[in-house]
Amino acid sequence: MSSQSQAYPQPVSNGASKPAPGDTPKDLADKAGNKIAGNSGVTSIHSTSGASNVPNETSGPAAEPADTTNKPVNSFSNNQKSSSVPPKSGASNGSTEKSAPTAALSKNAGAVVDPKKHSDLDRKSSKRSVRSSASTQGTSFALNDEWKKIGGWPDLKKGISAEDTADLIERASLLESYIKDRYIGDWFENTYLVFGTALFSWLVAKCGGGMGWLFIVLAFSATVYRNGVKRIERNVTDDVSRENALKRLDTDIESLEWLNSFFVKFWLIYEPVLSETVIGVANQVLAGATPGFIESLSLKEFTLGTKPPQLISVRSYPRTDPDVIVMDWKFAFTPNDTEDMTARQLKDKKNPKVELSVRVGKGVVSKGLPILVEDMSSSGLMRVRIKLMPTFPLVKTVDVSFLEPPQIDFVLKPIGGDTFGFDINIIPGLESFIKSMVNSNLGPMLYAPNAFQINVEEMMSAAAPDSAIGVLAVTIFNASGLSGTESIGKDLDPYLKLSLNNGEELARSDIKKATKNPRWNETKYILVHSLAETLTFNVLHFKDFKKDKTIGTASLPLESLADNPDQEGISLELTKGGKSSGTLEFEVHWFPVLKNHVLEDGTIEPPPESNTGIVKFITHQCKGLDSTKSLVGQLSPYSDLLMNGNLLHQSTSLKRTNDPVWEDHFEFLVTDKSKCNLGVRVKDSRGLATDPVIGTYKIKLDTLLDNLASGNDWFNLTPTGRVRLGATWKPIALKGAAASKNYLEPIGSIRLHIMKAGEELRNLEAIGKVDPYIRVFLNGFQRGRTMAIPSTLSPTWDEVVYIPVKKAGQRLVIEAMDAENLGKDRSLGQFELNTADFITKDEDGEYREFIDPKIRKSSFTLDKKSPKGSLLYTLSFFPSVKVLNPDVAEDLRKEAEKKIAEAEKKAADGVVAEQANPSIEITAPDDDNHSLRTTTTLNAGLQDIPLEELIKNESGIAAITFMEARMYDTDLFIRVFIDDAVYPAYSTPRITNKAQALGESGEVIVRELEWSQITFQVTSKVNKPKKDEIIASYKVDTLALLKRSYKEPYVVTIKNGNNNVASATIRMRYFPLLMELDPSESVNNMGLLNGQIVKAENVPAADRSGYSDPYTNVVLNGQKIYKTKIVKKTLNPVWNESFSAEILSRINDKLTLECYDWDMGPGSDDYLGEVDIDLANLEPLTPTTLTLPLKGKSGTITVNLLFKPSYVARKVDTAGIGATFSSGAAIPGKIIGSAGQMVGGVAGGAGRAVGGVADGAGKVVGGVSGGAGKIVGGVAGGAGKVLGGVSGGIKGGTSKLKAPFKFGGSSNSSKSDEASSVYNLEPPSSAVSSGHQRSPSSKSISSSAFHGSSGQGAAGQINISYATGFSGTPTLQVKAFVAAHKKEKELYKTKSVRYSDEQFTFDETFPINATPDTAIIFKVREHRSLGRTEELGEVAFTLGDQPIGQPITLPVKDLGELTFLIDYSKQA
Repeated sequence: MSSQSQAYPQPVSNGASKPAPGDTPKDLADKAGNKIAGNSGVTSIHSTSGASNVPNETSGPAAEPADTTNKPVNSFSNNQKSSSVPPKSGASNGSTEKSAPTAALSKNAGAVVDPKKHSDLDRKSSKRSVRSSASTQGTSFALNDEWKKIGGWPDLKKGISAEDTADLIERASLLESYIKDRYIGDWFENTYLVFGTALFSWLVAKCGGGMGWLFIVLAFSATVYRNGVKRIERNVTDDVSRENALKRLDTDIESLEWLNSFFVKFWLIYEPVLSETVIGVANQVLAGATPGFIESLSLKEFTLGTKPPQLISVRSYPRTDPDVIVMDWKFAFTPNDTEDMTARQLKDKKNPKVELSVRVGKGVVSKGLPILVEDMSSSGLMRVRIKLMPTFPLVKTVDVSFLEPPQIDFVLKPIGGDTFGFDINIIPGLESFIKSMVNSNLGPMLYAPNAFQINVEEMMSAAAPDSAIGVLAVTIFNASGLSGTESIGKDLDPYLKLSLNNGEELARSDIKKATKNPRWNETKYILVHSLAETLTFNVLHFKDFKKDKTIGTASLPLESLADNPDQEGISLELTKGGKSSGTLEFEVHWFPVLKNHVLEDGTIEPPPESNTGIVKFITHQCKGLDSTKSLVGQLSPYSDLLMNGNLLHQSTSLKRTNDPVWEDHFEFLVTDKSKCNLGVRVKDSRGLATDPVIGTYKIKLDTLLDNLASGNDWFNLTPTGRVRLGATWKPIALKGAAASKNYLEPIGSIRLHIMKAGEELRNLEAIGKVDPYIRVFLNGFQRGRTMAIPSTLSPTWDEVVYIPVKKAGQRLVIEAMDAENLGKDRSLGQFELNTADFITKDEDGEYREFIDPKIRKSSFTLDKKSPKGSLLYTLSFFPSVKVLNPDVAEDLRKEAEKKIAEAEKKAADGVVAEQANPSIEITAPDDDNHSLRTTTTLNAGLQDIPLEELIKNESGIAAITFMEARMYDTDLFIRVFIDDAVYPAYSTPRITNKAQALGESGEVIVRELEWSQITFQVTSKVNKPKKDEIIASYKVDTLALLKRSYKEPYVVTIKNGNNNVASATIRMRYFPLLMELDPSESVNNMGLLNGQIVKAENVPAADRSGYSDPYTNVVLNGQKIYKTKIVKKTLNPVWNESFSAEILSRINDKLTLECYDWDMGPGSDDYLGEVDIDLANLEPLTPTTLTLPLKGKSGTITVNLLFKPSYVARKVDTAGIGATFSSGAAIPGKIIGSAGQMVGGVAGGAGRAVGGVADGAGKVVGGVSGGAGKIVGGVAGGAGKVLGGVSGGIKGGTSKLKAPFKFGGSSNSSKSDEASSVYNLEPPSSAVSSGHQRSPSSKSISSSAFHGSSGQGAAGQINISYATGFSGTPTLQVKAFVAAHKKEKELYKTKSVRYSDEQFTFDETFPINATPDTAIIFKVREHRSLGRTEELGEVAFTLGDQPIGQPITLPVKDLGELTFLIDYSKQA
């Protein structure tokens, strides 16, 4: 709470002209301003310097205080100054900012009213409301909080919406639609009525009507006129009544007996709670203010009695600024006045009483002396001024002052207590002295013109005035030329002490012995509360037994950090007594607290998530402490705050209380939120004795914040008691080399398949239809969006958005938007999902995979309007592998190496080794390669997995951290795209310097790592940049970039031609996703189709000559993309013409060849036939010749086709609002970049070329999807060799490590070298207990998943030889599993092979390390490159039951047989 003493503001007129006799209501309205706009709720708030403007009325119970000068402000706050009283009533406000005129009519009840003009106020209300609303957009309240939706508050920040405007226009009359405002009014309407009556009378006479028809016309006209007069009379009556009430409000005093009646009943319930709260707060304050010679001060009893305070009267001042409320309250608190009390109230009456206990003495030898204050009473006249604001909590400040000194009475008994105490007021002159002292102390704070201010806005805000606004990193390099004095001596042992404003010590460097040129090279982090502070450097000489002596002092004002947050190479002179004593060299980096970011469309985006931040920890209070641990039955408790076992802070000790209330606040920096463990330790202060621990509590910071967010702030102490805690998290982003510490590891990814609108969307366009698109928010951050579909209310998107998730329980908001060429996009509605409903954990604490094939339907809602439109979509969640930061993993390995060396030394000495750190399990190195494995059981379950093993999983989350950027110019952005994404997944903040440190991180979803590419783009505009605003782009293979930047920073250089435009220093991490990629999202489903229309034969004859003039159209998804030449007079045309087309989905795109006969006449050409080509059956990178029959009378057509897989991005039209399709239809299953943060581009080429390009004599690796073994020759016109497949095809292998990420090495390449080097990802079965234990070689499989119930596993291999039978199956694939712990875990998967020489030949070998009782399962399935793979059957056996080194043939159902061989003679 911020309080201050200020000159109290006096009421002043709002400046509106006073009414004059004879003013009509219309004249009054013109003077008061546009009343219609005022009633619409559109208001303007203007800040005024000084006091509020309130009329200075002299009527009432007390005269208003006269104008005075400013009075001294209270010491509690000096950020605002007192203000003098403005001019009195009738004077206009002198401020240059005038508030909007409020609608006010004349106070003169007898004003002359002209009925001919009065109805203008009513007749144009609808139309004027629309126009006035539009005209007042610039002065509307900035209501942007969620609370406004509860009570129907309008969002005036955006003004009146187009839909509301259209609705008001529709309600306008036909006359108002075509006639201008100046032609609408009483005079004109009466004129219209007269001319209308004459016209219709003439028409009646012209048509031969008699007097009866004439009377009908006159009756109608009279009725219209009479209704108009009644409306005028009603409006005049209402205006006069309102003005009379307004005049009474200015002068009359209102009684509040109804409120006092309520207080009588409510007081009995509220007073005990109020008394308990006052005792708790007062004891907390008294504990810190107790003098040293007193044992303790405490408020033992506090009650205000059973009779409540009364409000005698209230007077309001209506003519104030629109954002100010001023009232005078007359109150009385007379608990001893019993005249108005009933007999029952008298029976239960309790008088006010306050008992202060003053304990003197020490420990057991102490005594509490009571001081009593009883029978308090008071009365007075108080002014309350409330300053409003448009945002929550709506009340900005409350000013309270007494217009006259209040009457106070009390009984004071300083000694003797209730029994022997006496009222010292009976001493002559003492009572008047006490009252004069009270008045002299309260006067400067509470007596007018001074006021006591309560800053409600500051109280309700999350950031207190003393809250840290950021972190300052100070790197101290060295000091040189330090000079001693006679008192110090010549030999110096210097160290450095840091403080703010030369106050409390905040950090200290190491002590350097015997040097005048010390080198520290240390970095210290300091919390800063205001940039107006000064950083002070004190260099001191250390002395063992005496006070350290100051060598020199230097200071650095922090104001410059706002414009230049990174200041390097600073050199300051150290001075002492005005003389130079050396030089200090250092650098500073400023990391402010991350704040909300307002997007261009007005959306407020919360601060980005960060693993580094400032924690404000609050220890509120304790209850239920064990008082038996105190010698006197009352504890003197205090609390310790610990972080990771280290003491950070200690609260004050509260004397003689078993229910302490500390309200202790402490802020500290947390560099790794995921590893921060907090502890609270409550102790009893015993003076000289050791303080015993009463209770302890430990909790992770993440868990604490989650509990507080759910409303749980009470925690159980061990062994007894409860503690109430609080904490707030303020993220910061470290920059440079420390930026990687900011990143929070993801737990998985949400897959959102946005299909189409279920019902028509809301139409905001007056002409035409909206251009809708969908955008997705996770926890307030936009994580992805679809393309905009032009001019439709029933769009079909059929796009997939991936959203990386870092925490369960976050809000997922899906919003439909209308894309605009000019101006901001408009919302069509939204709906919300709770991720906790589908992101759950299993019994082992691992996140579960969630796949819901059901199509969901959710309706869009906009504000408080009824739902309009819906969305059809599907939802899935795939967990990610928890991978340890490589830097942390390296530190752990070094620590493990040290422990292994110690373990070996102790083993050599015969000493049992102890596991000092339970978070690290160590396995001794193998004698052959001395490999070292460490796994962490802490660190949030993260695993140390080498990159070589991670990248075997094709699908995953790639995290990119920007550490530093160097630009050729300022005010630029770097945007990042992934694969075929049209919109950037991540954009850096505006880079304002040519060299700027960054601490930003983001994620991209990688679907197929071998094919993925990342694009870095430098632009001068972050959203919708035009072509000339895109400065440069750089595309790089994701896998290559990941390998270069995984373990150390890597510099990405972005060029425009030969000119360097920008460079960014980045680090990357990779988190495999435990998922299988949908076939429609694979790179193998899209790419470039090269075709050649060779010829047609036996086409129908369409001409009289018996021949045709044929030509062929190539049609893709209903749109013609190519037309051949016309070959005249033939039934066997030969064209040999080539075409190419980008295929967005082989599964869903439709390619048709249409053959026509050309006719010269004006009619259409004759249809000869057509043929549809199934693109899904084309083998990628394999030239295919097809001769297909035409659908028609006769004929065939021959075509050569070659499909090259590559990422194809959907094209955005020049307006940036929609996608241009060749067919005009949506593309099924099209992915939208990375719905997390980061970048996309178009990956070119059909494969990864090594040693040459795809069109040359090179070797294409990872190329063919659904590959058929080896394809030699003719690959894109070159002598290439294609191995394996694109992750084994679309469906299989896109994620090699399904289920728990426990083992690796199952590559799709048959007989590859990787088969003999399978890395074990399973933690070792036990830690080192004595001596040292050897771990298996990295060349063997040692996963516990392969171990049986007995015996030791033996290394061997299994060869899957061939399969016979399975008639009618074109391709076959075998997957090997091991049965362990009631689960099946995949060991190996063969290639998909075709039927040849009466069998399916695999001849593939994979390693094993298993016991004889291990069960192996082979599952045989028909593998299809496109479409669903069909399971045919399985065969299971135990290794110990099968012969070694001999072919084994086992039946697979009744379909066929599988032959394999087990061999232990060869080491795997």
